[in-house]
Amino acid sequence: MRSHISRVSIAGALLFALGACSDATNGLPPNGAPNGSGGGPVVTTGGVGTAPANTVAPKLIDDGTVAKGKYAGFNAPATDTQSPLQSPADATKAPTLPNPPSPGSATDAGSHAIAFSGNGSTQVILAYGGTVPNLTYSFGNAGNNVFSNYGTIALHAAYVAGATTPGTLASIAVELAGGTGAAAYDVRVPCTLPTGGLPAAFGTTASASLVTCTPLPVYPIAGFTTTNPNTLGPNAVSPGVTGQFTPMAPKLYLVLTYAAPSVQAGTATLSIDDLYARQ
Repeated sequence: MRSHISRVSIAGALLFALGACSDATNGLPPNGAPNGSGGGPVVTTGGVGTAPANTVAPKLIDDGTVAKGKYAGFNAPATDTQSPLQSPADATKAPTLPNPPSPGSATDAGSHAIAFSGNGSTQVILAYGGTVPNLTYSFGNAGNNVFSNYGTIALHAAYVAGATTPGTLASIAVELAGGTGAAAYDVRVPCTLPTGGLPAAFGTTASASLVTCTPLPVYPIAGFTTTNPNTLGPNAVSPGVTGQFTPMAPKLYLVLTYAAPSVQAGTATLSIDDLYARQ
């Protein structure tokens, strides 16, 4: 009997020791069950679905440095030169929330000063020559995540008409186009100008020059469909394309719409700085 009890005790001790080693290997305390209360809280980084608000950091597209990418006229003459002026920084958020980009970094040379002429059309389109970053992000646990695209594009702008003006600037839109062949897409979203219109120069108040665009459609969605019509014509960058909107390497355009056909002899200067995408 004694021999049997001894053997049972020794076997029990070995099992206990092996269990403790196993728990340590799994990062659990002795006898802790995976995902159980004995192992403490199970931390995850989101599930499947829409990322909670204010959890994805904004993505800077253009900090105003001409050497990183200049604007050129798409359907009108335009010249982009470097201005040392910086736009004011947008309001920051709580310390635990992602903040908008702050102008004036070590590699930020200032802002764009884009001089252009009218073209006899109601729309003047400027093409950004820099690299637009991937405007999608992944949300959820590894192996169980989904991709989403950034929702809103914002930028700071100022506007000065020349001695002969192209006309009355009515609105600004941002257009993203990309893909080739059947996969080509083109999405244009209108933007809201500051109260009172664009200022002649950047001031100290961010809201005075902040232009905020209507949220981008959630990809994948086909461009120029009944669910996403381009109603801001007549000058689409890629008219008639119906590829799915997948903004992973898009080209970016600024569309200036005038109240009447712009005067070809008219000139104006558009200043652009701190253009970014946010959740």
